[in-house]
Amino acid sequence: MDAHRFEELAARGRRALAAGRADEAAARLGEALALWRGPALADVLDAPFARTVAVRLDDVRAAAAEDRFEAELRLGRYAEVLSDLESAGAERPLSERIAGLRMKALSAAGRQSDALAVYEEIRGRLGEELGVDPSAELQDVHMALLRGELTCPAGRSESAAPSRLPARLTSFVGRDRELDRVAALLSSSRLVTVVGFGGAGKTRLSLEAAARHRAHERGRVWFAPLARVSPGGRLADAVLGTLGSKDGRVYGGVRGGGATPVDRLAELFEGGEALLVLDNCEHVVEAAAGLAGELLERLPLLRILATSREALAITGEALCPLGRWTFRTPPRRRPRPATRPRCGSSSTGPSESDPTSRSTTPRRTPPSRSAAASTACPSLSNWPRPSCAR
Repeated sequence: MDAHRFEELAARGRRALAAGRADEAAARLGEALALWRGPALADVLDAPFARTVAVRLDDVRAAAAEDRFEAELRLGRYAEVLSDLESAGAERPLSERIAGLRMKALSAAGRQSDALAVYEEIRGRLGEELGVDPSAELQDVHMALLRGELTCPAGRSESAAPSRLPARLTSFVGRDRELDRVAALLSSSRLVTVVGFGGAGKTRLSLEAAARHRAHERGRVWFAPLARVSPGGRLADAVLGTLGSKDGRVYGGVRGGGATPVDRLAELFEGGEALLVLDNCEHVVEAAAGLAGELLERLPLLRILATSREALAITGEALCPLGRWTFRTPPRRRPRPATRPRCGSSSTGPSESDPTSRSTTPRRTPPSRSAAASTACPSLSNWPRPSCAR
C-alpha cells in the first residue's frame, strides 16, 4: 500500500466532505480505501518503528471509512452502505459516530425500531464498560428519530451521462460468447487485452463491451484510438490530446503547469471507477504497456481494455483471443424427388390405396401397349423375307 497516497486521498476527501461536496468526497475516500490490502505494515510489524505507524494508519483508515459512510448517506445511498455499516458496528461497538450513522441509515430504510435498538445497545455498552452516557451529538440523533425528524436524502437518479465512445453506425449481432468473456475478465482483472489478427472485429467488440460496462452509465468510460500514433511518438501526449478534445477537464487541472501528461491523465481518471479503452496497440505495444502499467499503478479503481494483434505482456494482463466470426446459415433442405407415375395411373388423381379417395365413377382402363401396337401396325411376321444373292 502507498501510505502517502492513501493519506493524501483521505485528506482530500475529508476536505470535500466538510465543504459539502459529497460526490467528490465519496469518490476520493473510496479510492483511498481501495488501496488497502490487509493490515498496515504487516510484513514489517516486528520492526521498532512499525507498530506506532501501523496504529496511526489504522486510525486514519477507520476515520476515512466513517467519512465515506457519511458522504454516501448524504447522497442517499443508504442501501449500498448499510451492510458495511453493520460490519463496522460489529468491529467497533463503542464508536458513537458509527452508531449514529447506522441509526440514520436504518431510519432511511424504514427500520425505525432497529435504529432505536442501536441506540439502546450503545448506551448500555458505554455505561457498563466506560461508565459514561452517549455524547450530545448521538443524543440529538436519538431525539430526532423519536420525533420523526431524522431524514436522509432520497437516492438520486443519476441522469444519463454523455457517452465518450464513437457513435455506432450499425447494430451488433453475434459474439455473445466473446462479450460474456470480456465482461467476466473485466470483473476480475484490471487489464484485459483483446488479441487477434486484423479485421477480426476487435474494435467493434471492445466498443460494445465498454458500452455495457457499469462505468459507462456514469460517464466514466474513455476511448483512445491509437491507429494514427506514430511508433516513435510520445504515446501519453497523443492519448491526452485525443481525450482532451472531448473532455475539457484535461487542461483545467489543479496540479499546475508543471504536471506531466501522465499526471493529467491520472487526474482525469481518478474520482471513482473508470474504464479506458486503448484501441490498436500493436504498432506501439511497448509504449502502450508502459502507459497502462503506470496508470494502473497510480489508480486502483481504473480498468483498461486494450485491443492489439499481440499481448502487452505486463503483470496482471488477461487475454481474450478473438478469431474471425463466420455467420452460419442452417442447411437447406433438398427437395424430395417426385415419384414417376405408374403406367395406367394419373400423378394428380386420387390414390387407389385410399378407399375414401376413390371416385364412384369407374375409370376406363387404357388398352395395353401390345394391343395398341398390333392395331396400329401390321404384323411383321407376314412380311416376305429378303433373299440373299449367292
